[in-house]
Amino acid sequence: MALALKFASMISLTLRVKDRYIDAHDFIGLVQHSRTLDQQKLIAFGEIVYAGGGAEITKMVDDARAGRQLAL
Repeated sequence: MALALKFASMISLTLRVKDRYIDAHDFIGLVQHSRTLDQQKLIAFGEIVYAGGGAEITKMVDDARAGRQLAL
């Protein structure tokens, strides 16, 4: 759930850009310190954020694990 909350904040267009990057930092840290994540719960929480958010949060987790830059 914490990842979904950070995800929601990161993609918010009403939040200042610098604050979105702070949330991205937190998101990456959470991913890197979580060895296992329940994929179905992650998708479900992402879908709560917005329709289609499940796929986007999953990609962001994959990108964070691979050390790739997150698309904000």
